[in-house]
Amino acid sequence: MDYKFLIKAHQDSAGSENAKLTITIGGTTVPNEGEISSSDSSSPTEITFEATGLANPLAGTNVDMVCTLSNDYYVDTDTDRNAIIQEIWYTDKADGTNFKKYDQTSGKWVTVSSFVTGNMIQAVMTAVSGPDQPDDYSAGDYVTCWSSSPATVTVNLPRSSGEADGYPASSER
Repeated sequence: MDYKFLIKAHQDSAGSENAKLTITIGGTTVPNEGEISSSDSSSPTEITFEATGLANPLAGTNVDMVCTLSNDYYVDTDTDRNAIIQEIWYTDKADGTNFKKYDQTSGKWVTVSSFVTGNMIQAVMTAVSGPDQPDDYSAGDYVTCWSSSPATVTVNLPRSSGEADGYPASSER
């Protein structure tokens, strides 16, 4: 199944560049680095990307998203560039052709062309592993990419965007 993801992230800024993430999901590296310009956790940068050929989440599924800070910069503890992932959102092509969501007001399925949190489902970051990652991660905590060592974030996709009130996206009420 094809997915569109949105990552909300901010950076610990250091040096002359913004933090950049390289993302691999389902074994495929997303073509473009995600640049994080915000250093404010209350106003994070939103990075969107598409991933194809992942599992259908109708029964819930976990995927591993490997995030690597591709331009690490470290001088000392006060001058250290990091990328902090706050949230992950997604939608999918539940009918095989279009990104859709169920519009509760009209009772119909509508095609999604704007990838914002109101048109997507929030994924749950359930675990993180990799060098420099904490052993005591709790689901939903922020994930920090500290260095050029990758952080593998286990992301739960609880359902399909085509799943609402038991109706598949290919059916209209």
